[in-house]
Amino acid sequence: MGDDAYSENEKNREEDTMVSADDKRSQSEYLVREERESAEDGRPKVLVIDDDYELVHFLKSILAPHYQVVCRFNAMSGYQVIEREQPDLVLSDVMMMEVDGLQLCRMVKENLSICHIPIILLTAKSTVDDQIRGLQAGADAYIPKPFNKEYLLAMIRTQLENRQRVRRLFNSGTVPPKIGDGVLSSLDKELMDKVYALMESSLEDGLEFNVDDIAERINMSRTRFYAKIKALTGQTPNDFFNVFRMNKAAEMIEEGKYKISAIANMVGFNSPSHFAALFKKHFGVLPNQYHGRTGEQGFSPDGSSSPVQSK
Repeated sequence: MGDDAYSENEKNREEDTMVSADDKRSQSEYLVREERESAEDGRPKVLVIDDDYELVHFLKSILAPHYQVVCRFNAMSGYQVIEREQPDLVLSDVMMMEVDGLQLCRMVKENLSICHIPIILLTAKSTVDDQIRGLQAGADAYIPKPFNKEYLLAMIRTQLENRQRVRRLFNSGTVPPKIGDGVLSSLDKELMDKVYALMESSLEDGLEFNVDDIAERINMSRTRFYAKIKALTGQTPNDFFNVFRMNKAAEMIEEGKYKISAIANMVGFNSPSHFAALFKKHFGVLPNQYHGRTGEQGFSPDGSSSPVQSK
């Protein structure tokens, strides 16, 4: 139909605009409400990053029964949350304005302070080449859209369980455990190699474990070093060193060359009773009741087990 079909009055009528409920809700209003609702409850924290409001709300409805959920609507805002709050896992879209999910992934994986955080990429690009690009950017997993809700939850659960396995392995020996590529970043491997070497030299030299000194030698601030070790091992730096000393003592007991009192002194304890109490807390038995450990395992990205050399 042409213009002749309408009167001048109809032509000048102000156009009605249909706006969705999500468009009416500003991003700032949503974030303010989310901040009020958010509370630390002990559950793992998942950060969702996507510029599609409806998808973000949908993902939150799926995840909220299981996890603490924080949402952001662009990559740089999400990156700031990752640096500040260090969530347990990031779920990000790939195709976003300005900085996309692949760039975000590279930024996280190149930052020593946060490179341990698993990132799952969601995208409509589902070709093998697209998935390869995602994994090359450092993504821990790549899920094409549309996705199955149960599959997404299972993938998140697997990634979080992998982090727990890494923590157990770091607490099980006196040398860096063998962990498959894709589970631990090269930056984290290099860091933990240095930490184990410094803990070993502290024992050999009879020095106190000094967090500030070790953080400085690794070229990290004390705060960043503390947060990083806690994230990787589940322990504060001092507690992790105590676990290291207990594992070293256990190895010496297995060798059978020294008396318990001598071993206590060699791993830095002047009080045999204090040593015995910490040893029992760690292994569940007193040093003179200890008969060795079996079944320590490493694992690969696919979850398969492989032997770990603990000595």
